Order: sequence, then C-alpha cells, then structure tokens
Amino acid sequence: MNRDRGDIKWASAMMLPELAKGLAEAKAEYNRIEKPVLDEQMLMEFEFTINQAIQHNLLLKVDYFINGQIQSVEGYVLYIDYHSRKYRFETKNGDPYEFSNNDLVAVNALQEHITFDE
Repeated sequence: MNRDRGDIKWASAMMLPELAKGLAEAKAEYNRIEKPVLDEQMLMEFEFTINQAIQHNLLLKVDYFINGQIQSVEGYVLYIDYHSRKYRFETKNGDPYEFSNNDLVAVNALQEHITFDE
C-alpha cells in the first residue's frame, strides 16, 4: 500500500515563492533609511562642484537618495535644467541618469582641475 500525503505534500512548495517575496520585502524595509537633511551650505557646495565639473569636464561621484537607499554613480554632468532643478548625467559606460537637486546626498570630483599660476 502506497501511503502518500497528496496535496498536503506540495502545499509547502507552493508557499515558497510567496515566502521568498515576503522575506525580500521585509529585508528591503529593514534596510530602508531616512533621507539625509542637507543644509544650504552643502547644497551650494554641490552646485559649485557640479558647475566646475561641467566647465572642465571632470569625472564626478554622485550619491543620491532613492527608495530609502543611497545609491552611487560615477560619470560626467552633461546639462543642468534650472527650471526643474535637475541634472543630466552620463556614466563612464554611457548610461544616462537624471537627478533632482532634492535627491543629492554627496557630490565629489574624482579628478582635480589643475591650474598653473605664472
């Protein structure tokens, strides 16, 4: 006589995708952080660094806040849209990005602009 549990045997296997999805959502929620508050001086420093990067075609590292996490990207600023306060950015690989001024967390020049004083 074959003793099989039938549908009960497969019930746990059918629950696994939902469990995995729930665990992933719980982990993402646990790792979510509050958006950092920046003062006016930091924002002005970001703007200065971005303007210098445009003028001298400098490589930047930009940290931005999105969906409760801070992401980083390296590349070049192509354009500043002053009406919508957004920056158009291109990575070293050529991938386009667009950042809102409100999403910026940190802006650092990875290259120095060298000036020669005579």
